[in-house]
Amino acid sequence: MRTLIRDGYVITMDDEDRILDRGSVLIDDDRIAWVGQGTPPPELTQPAPDRTIDASERIVIPGLVNGHLHSTADYWKGAIDHLALEPFLLYAHPYAASLRLSDEQLYLRHMTSAIEMLESGTTSAIDDTVHMPSPADPRPDVALEIYRESVRAAVSCYRDIGMRTWVTCNVLDRPMYDTIPWLRELLPDEYKAEFDARPFPSTGEIIGFLEDVTRTLGGSAGDRVRLALAPNGSTRCSDELILACADLAERRDTVIVSHIQESKAEIVLDERNYGTTAIGHLRDLGVLGPRFGLVHAVWLTEEDIGIVADTGSSVITNPVSNLKLGNGVAPILHLLEAGANVALGTDGPTANDSANLFEAMKALAIVQRLWEPDFERWPGAADALRIATRGGARAAHRIAELGTIEPGKKADLTLVDTTAIAYIPFHRPRSQLVYADVGGSVDTVLIDGNVVVEGGRVTSIDRDEIIREFVNAYREVAPAVAAAVERAERYRPYFDEAYRRATVEPTSMRPVLWGDASSD
Repeated sequence: MRTLIRDGYVITMDDEDRILDRGSVLIDDDRIAWVGQGTPPPELTQPAPDRTIDASERIVIPGLVNGHLHSTADYWKGAIDHLALEPFLLYAHPYAASLRLSDEQLYLRHMTSAIEMLESGTTSAIDDTVHMPSPADPRPDVALEIYRESVRAAVSCYRDIGMRTWVTCNVLDRPMYDTIPWLRELLPDEYKAEFDARPFPSTGEIIGFLEDVTRTLGGSAGDRVRLALAPNGSTRCSDELILACADLAERRDTVIVSHIQESKAEIVLDERNYGTTAIGHLRDLGVLGPRFGLVHAVWLTEEDIGIVADTGSSVITNPVSNLKLGNGVAPILHLLEAGANVALGTDGPTANDSANLFEAMKALAIVQRLWEPDFERWPGAADALRIATRGGARAAHRIAELGTIEPGKKADLTLVDTTAIAYIPFHRPRSQLVYADVGGSVDTVLIDGNVVVEGGRVTSIDRDEIIREFVNAYREVAPAVAAAVERAERYRPYFDEAYRRATVEPTSMRPVLWGDASSD
């Protein structure tokens, strides 16, 4: 299939930052064959394109890359407010749940985020979606079989909808009450026993499972849907598990992502566990590098920023969820000035309530202005768009194929309608993309050269039928989820107290925080 996108306003995001007015893009199968102004050279137009898309009233950009979300939480969108991270964790993925979803319920729970991403111009995502479950059965083999079902369902969802995705295997091997400072001593023995009665599989069992599932379901380097590794975070994983995930990511040629230094409580616990920050500890373990995505990374020291830049790791920032959960503002300005790669994520439907990367771009560009009174240093719209395209492609370890509009790259493109109100009058397209648009102007999306959104609606699946099925599935699981949340309420006072202690706990580490919010 050959496709010609003709006469658009093409923002290439290439090394020269070319912007082509009345530009055209020729696609041959799944790759970009030519980019330029006017019509392609005659030698490239034979055979003639099978399809021509008139982009004369469109902006053409590389498909956006969502570096971090949790579509597992689609059934809980909008359900949580007024909580800081540590008590929030009780509700985001209720630890007390004993619910075992059917294959159809597992499949559908990812669909609303996938639809929302595609219809707001996101073509690729690192979906930190498949979490090590709180076992419905205390036997490790049953827990791992539940996990395998979840992995298979997520992969099937993204294959069917046509989106480029790294579905993560998110794992942890530390007891819940050891992942937040003071929680072990605060939580009554009877409650700790409830967690212990349904333990996670052992570290060795988890590693064996990851070896198997990435081999059987992980896909190869050229596949559109692949598995990635996600040791949940430094406070929740042993060194053995982190090292095994990093080794497996290298052998399977995929990426590894981990929640790092998201909150003050994590800084306190990392200092207790390691005597340094999580990033300093990961450097000492030798696992940082271009495959490693540090998710959130709000509470960074100057040394951390240098480590990220020096190792070629990526920070995947999630400004909306970081603000909603009260964790603060990541020092993206400092990271960019140090030469570090930064990608952008939305986080999950419970932490953000949206999988729309346009909203995240605007928040990123605006909130960074808290850092610096010198307005000439402020990141702007061009920086936000670069982070959401090139930065995400680099975090996915696919910058050679994604993130820009250049010959040889994958034909993952987003076309935005300039007759929409966000572009009236038409002044500065990148600024209007980031500050005026909320993703509602996306008209057409192509992935691997295939049109998956047309007229602003997903066309790769029966969208309306899927949404009806999702609503029915939610009605089926809602009573069990409500019971799990009610049960989790019993733990809440102890999580709240642990959070409050962390907010005032002195630490020798000096995060670079706006307003110097660290306690010392």
